[in-house]
Amino acid sequence: MRQLQLLLIALMMAILGSCDFPDRPPSMTGGVITFAPYPTESTAVAPPSSAAIDVIDIPDDEIPNSDTPGSDTTEPGVTPTLIAEPGAFAFEDIIFLGDSTTYGLKAYGMLPGGKSTTQVWTPKSGTLTLDHQSYATIVYPPDESEITIREAVGKFKPKAMVITLGVNGVSFMGRESFMKEYADMIDGILTSSPDTKIICQSIFPVAANYKHLKSINNDKIVAANVWVAEVADQKGLRYVDAYSKLVGDDGWLPESYQNGDGLHLNDTSFNIVLSNLKEELSLT
Repeated sequence: MRQLQLLLIALMMAILGSCDFPDRPPSMTGGVITFAPYPTESTAVAPPSSAAIDVIDIPDDEIPNSDTPGSDTTEPGVTPTLIAEPGAFAFEDIIFLGDSTTYGLKAYGMLPGGKSTTQVWTPKSGTLTLDHQSYATIVYPPDESEITIREAVGKFKPKAMVITLGVNGVSFMGRESFMKEYADMIDGILTSSPDTKIICQSIFPVAANYKHLKSINNDKIVAANVWVAEVADQKGLRYVDAYSKLVGDDGWLPESYQNGDGLHLNDTSFNIVLSNLKEELSLT
C-alpha cells in the first residue's frame, strides 16, 4: 500500500512538472497553490498627470541610457509638409506651442493681443515634458478648456505652428526616445490638421546660475537641438535656430537675457527670438 501511495505521488509530480503554468506569482492558502489574476484595464497604471511634472535634479548615474542610433521616424500614412512659400501665413497666424519657456511670450505681452494673446498654447501647469506630449493637456485659448495638443489642433486648424519643446526631456531622454516622441508629436499634429505648417524651433540655452545644471545644461541642449533638426529634416519641415542667437561667448545664456532663474527668457531675449523667427520665415 505504501509503495502504491509513493507511486501515485511520483506520477502526480511528473504531471505537474510538465504543465505550463501562467507566469503569475503563486501563493499558498490552506496548503493550496493559487495564482494572482492578470492585470486588467481597471487595474492598469494610468499615465502621470503633466501637472505633477517639474524639472528635477536627476543624478547622472540614474539617467537611463537610450542613446541608440535613431532611424527614419516618419510614420506610414503621414505625408511630410514643407514650409509654405513666404506670404502663405502672417505672423498673427502662428500658434506657439511649448512649455514654460514659451509661456513668457504671453506673460511679457510679446505677441498681438499682449497678455491676452491667443497665440500661445502651453499647459496650465506651465510644464510640458516631451515624453508626455501624446496625452498632456494645454489650455485651449478660445474657451480656456484643457485638452490635448491633437484635440486643440483638430479644433483650431492652425495655419502655422512654432514648436519649442524638449528642455525637460534632455534631463533623462536619449537620442532615440527623444526623436521618437518629437516625431510622434509632429505626426499627431499633421494627422489632426494636414495643412498646418510646422516650424521646429531650437531649445533655448540656460544660464550659468541655473540650479539644475547637473540635469539640464547647454551640452545636453546642444545635442537635443541636433535631434530636433534631424526630425525636422526627416519630416520635410523648417528648423529655426534660436539657440545661437541667444548664447553668449562664454557658452551661457547672458544674465541680461534671463528672468533671474537661469532658465526662462525675458522681454529682451524674446525680442531676439521673434526677430530671428520673422527673418527666417520672411515675415513682417
